[in-house]
Amino acid sequence: MVVPEIKGAKVNGASRWLSPRKALLQLSLRYKRNDIFWFSFFHEARHILDEVKKSIFVQGLENQEAEKKADAFARDFLIPPQQASPMNRLKTLNEVKEFAGELGIHPGIVVGRLQNDGVWPRDRGNGLRQSLDLGPDGLVAEVAG
Repeated sequence: MVVPEIKGAKVNGASRWLSPRKALLQLSLRYKRNDIFWFSFFHEARHILDEVKKSIFVQGLENQEAEKKADAFARDFLIPPQQASPMNRLKTLNEVKEFAGELGIHPGIVVGRLQNDGVWPRDRGNGLRQSLDLGPDGLVAEVAG
């Protein structure tokens, strides 16, 4: 389920078990960028896959060890460690696009990782990150621009 960001909540996602066989994974469109959306999805998915059924995971409120595990899972799922080493040598937007094409992912995901890892400053490559918003049907839609 994708929900609008709750102003001031600073939450990208949450997950919990509704019953022994049914989990709920919720995402907000905080920051409205595809790299953050997909990172948050896989982060919350890790919590569900861990099957800690009595816990509710909300960003910033949970066990730090579980957070680190979920962050590592999302990072490595999007860009596997055995394929990540060339990223530190990416200098141009075209190199990012080529690298992303080789991995079969959106270049915005590569830019987000480069920024998060401190390889690129936060203002570099943002034109490759895809903007997202909730469409009129309540589904996530890419924003032209």
